Amino acid sequence: MGRWNGKVSIRSGTARIADVPAWDDAPPLEEGLAPLPGAQISVILPASQSGPAEEASGTAEGAR
Repeated sequence: MGRWNGKVSIRSGTARIADVPAWDDAPPLEEGLAPLPGAQISVILPASQSGPAEEASGTAEGAR
């Protein structure tokens, strides 16, 4: 996730663990949450920020 400056978190039971990037102020580990049956996986990838040079040449669009 670090390559894209993204966040991944896994929630199960009464806890959540996450790989937290600098832009998020959530703690990497939370315990004592309300019980959650099963599991929840969350992946957040921020929008890319392209500069004027990339937009003019079309490299940002072609990099998919």
